[in-house]
Amino acid sequence: MGWRLRISHITEIRYAGPVRASFNEARMIPMVLPTQATLEALVTVGPGAVPTWAYTDYWGTRVTVFEMPEVHDYLRVRATATVRTSAPSPIPAHGRLSWTQIRERAVSGRLLEYCRQTPLTTVRPAVINDVISDISGGWGGERGWGGERGWGGDRGWRGGRGWRGGRGDRSGSAGTTGLVGGLSPDQAARAISARVRERVAYLPGATGVRTNAQQAWDKGQGVCQDMAHATVALLRAVGLPARYVSGYLHPDADAEPGSTAVGQGHAWVEYWAGDWAPLDPTFGTPVAERHVVVARGRDYDDVPPLRGTYHGPQDSSMDVAVEVTRLA
Repeated sequence: MGWRLRISHITEIRYAGPVRASFNEARMIPMVLPTQATLEALVTVGPGAVPTWAYTDYWGTRVTVFEMPEVHDYLRVRATATVRTSAPSPIPAHGRLSWTQIRERAVSGRLLEYCRQTPLTTVRPAVINDVISDISGGWGGERGWGGERGWGGDRGWRGGRGWRGGRGDRSGSAGTTGLVGGLSPDQAARAISARVRERVAYLPGATGVRTNAQQAWDKGQGVCQDMAHATVALLRAVGLPARYVSGYLHPDADAEPGSTAVGQGHAWVEYWAGDWAPLDPTFGTPVAERHVVVARGRDYDDVPPLRGTYHGPQDSSMDVAVEVTRLA
């Protein structure tokens, strides 16, 4: 049975002095999906009554746009939404694809964009080789990912030409199957998510928005954004299209209707193996009624809740407050 949630997300930025000519984009309106219905949503901006307009970006996210030419010393953005959520239906086995089928479908079109690494989702070949060895029960010796004949060779996957590599057959489906030691795509995805959760401890404030997957992996600490980036990096490395998901998470799985909790912005991932399937590497819980999808993209840079430019002093402070109420 689904949930009905009310979300309040307030962001307030205070500048070190007067600013002007501020232009901003907010990604705070939940998406409309088979598992999620946005019943109402509103974004308001202050100080004063600032007009807004909206568009849908390349990745399918609803974007609220506004500008403030007048002088001001703070910015306040309040987004409210009521959403009805449900758990995704189990994907039938006949709808899941083999490694070979995934590769054949992912070498062109929109899926290819979710196969290529970005600066935020790049990790060293040694990390990928170690993770593959871990999840495949020790496989990954001298002919593993980082070896002479693996995807990490001189003309392989990491040669700057994306997931297909410099010569397509050298990063082909047979090699991908071998990389994960016979695991199915779904088994490999779940194992990668679990491995990231083991390696990177969730610690609020441990990293910043510009921290990349390798830095979080080296530190062994991070926030949901870092764990999503690391998981996306590793999913792509073994040949699974993967995307970054931004949204909200109700913190209490046993919340009673009518109760309000301090919520949080959250990030998780989706991978493609015939259809998109979600994973939450931060908490390891099923992505279901408590998760509210706002935006999807290649990494955080495609989905920031608030982004903008202004003319004025560089220093500023930001406060964010999120409340999630289960209505039913």
